Amino acid sequence: DYTAALPCTVSAGKDGVQVDCTDGFVRKVFLILSACITDYPEQCLVACCRENLCPRCLVKPKQHGETVNSTMRDPGETLQVI
Repeated sequence: DYTAALPCTVSAGKDGVQVDCTDGFVRKVFLILSACITDYPEQCLVACCRENLCPRCLVKPKQHGETVNSTMRDPGETLQVI
């Protein structure tokens, strides 16, 4: 479960991590970007939406896979609902 690693990732971004460089010096680095590969059910869980809905846009469930224009989800609105 990837969520177990999230606290370490947040801490590395805020407090930094000591890294041995190839030139022999130790440097403090801060994690800025992290990637997370998830399957569809996990994407829905992270996006706080039901599995039959798209985690990225408001396309109707019966239109999944079709070429249609759809409004993207608003992250701020999702936070308000939570």
